[in-house]
Amino acid sequence: MGLDMYLHAREYVSGSTHRREGDTYISEDNPLYGNILKAVDLTGEDVDPEYPALTVEVKVAQWRKAWQIHKWFVDNVQDGEDNCKDYYVSRDTLIDLRNLCQQVLDNPESAEELLPDPYASADDDPEWYTYQMTHTITQLDRVLNNTKFDGWDFQYSSSW
Repeated sequence: MGLDMYLHAREYVSGSTHRREGDTYISEDNPLYGNILKAVDLTGEDVDPEYPALTVEVKVAQWRKAWQIHKWFVDNVQDGEDNCKDYYVSRDTLIDLRNLCQQVLDNPESAEELLPDPYASADDDPEWYTYQMTHTITQLDRVLNNTKFDGWDFQYSSSW
């Protein structure tokens, strides 16, 4: 059985920006919106002209067969529903997962209690288990410490 897991970052981009000058609201074209349309070979005529907007989505992390990480997402983000849908994940929740992985690395004896693998014991392949903890920390640190993702939403999904 294969398991692929993904974390995506998403940002809503409006077609216009708004600002206030005194009692007047000024609406202007959002250059970022225009640049993104151009990058994907679209024009304003190709999208909703009344309420122009788009969502940018990028994959920021991926795991393969990290069952203990997947189980954590199922239990803590997906309300126990193990399916292939997208689920919103808050930045604080990602921080919790990152810190939990660090706790396991700092105290390997706690692995079965803190992040159990539902299909095996962490003792079955300690190198793979340790790799998954390190890999998770590395990926989440890269995302969480990148100010470019401030204000973005995060989504977790899996596929098997």
